Amino acid sequence: MLDAVLAVTLAAVLDHAAHYVAQFQRELSSFVAEEQYRQDWTQLPKNGWSPEWARHRELVSDLFLVKVGDDWLQVRDARDMDGLPLARRGNPILDAVRNHEDTASLDPDEVVDLSAAYNLGDFVRTVNTPLFALKFLEAANQQRCRFKFVPDRLPATVAAQADVPGAFRTSTEVWVVEYQERERPTIMRDKHVGGKNVPARGRFWIEADSGRVFMSEIVVDNRTVRATIDVSYQSQPVRGLLLPVEMREWYEAKKTGSKVQTIARYGRFRENHDIQE
Repeated sequence: MLDAVLAVTLAAVLDHAAHYVAQFQRELSSFVAEEQYRQDWTQLPKNGWSPEWARHRELVSDLFLVKVGDDWLQVRDARDMDGLPLARRGNPILDAVRNHEDTASLDPDEVVDLSAAYNLGDFVRTVNTPLFALKFLEAANQQRCRFKFVPDRLPATVAAQADVPGAFRTSTEVWVVEYQERERPTIMRDKHVGGKNVPARGRFWIEADSGRVFMSEIVVDNRTVRATIDVSYQSQPVRGLLLPVEMREWYEAKKTGSKVQTIARYGRFRENHDIQE
């Protein structure tokens, strides 16, 4: 095992991953996925709690990957909430995506806010889409981070479980690469606090020769929130890509003590033009 590690250079793995992510984004932008997203507000805020606040929410959405300016963003088009249909017409962003119009001129902040519109919690979380972590592997963004190989192979959101879910198990042929964002401004910024930097760290589980990403992790720990987002990618019958199959999130708001846990699962990947209202 040690000889194999020495034979694989970190620079080569990252270069392969950057090329893979670029191809992945181009290929997946022509597809839409169905997301089944369960959110649980497991500990409500110590102060200011309102009885109207929901403790549990289940969403069924279509999830699109679109190019907005120079950036790739995912758009969540929520269809049902807690078993009841949601109104889906009249939103210019969703109409543009569904009608295959040019999305390059969309406002990225509006896209992000739309995808987070039905989030539970008393704090803002706008990176809860499965492909967000791949931004740190893009060739243009790798210089922002410090990378290194690490031995710890278990994602944080499942590490304490006696039986690790199958979606979050990987073979020994996959290398675990840790990243820590160093450059400012950071990729994530809190627009509610004057665009304050929100540095991230985490890990990627990467197949060295191909650059394919089997799992991704984002960890944020700042003055307001602790958060971890883990995503598993597996083979799907869509152009040989490793597509997201499950996302697990854990959040704790430091000011109020409230906690949110989520599980999202993905399937029904189909060509964008096949979507039906």
